[in-house]
Amino acid sequence: SKDAYEKEFEEFNAWRKKRGVTLITENVLLAYFFNVKKRFAASSMWTKYSMLNSLLKAKVLEREYTEQFLKGAPDEECLMKK
Repeated sequence: SKDAYEKEFEEFNAWRKKRGVTLITENVLLAYFFNVKKRFAASSMWTKYSMLNSLLKAKVLEREYTEQFLKGAPDEECLMKK
């Protein structure tokens, strides 16, 4: 359900904010799932990844996340994407 997806996204955001992470990158996602794997089975990890991935793809085009990327992404790595 949509609520489960939103809950997973909220958990990810809480984890991110607790660590002062402002930009969502592949390394951030790897660190998050490395943390999550300590508490969940592989099947649950896949479900969590799938839900979070779906929501992140949907949010890519939202204004807030576009602005966050443009302001926060380092030019050395992301200038061509900007």
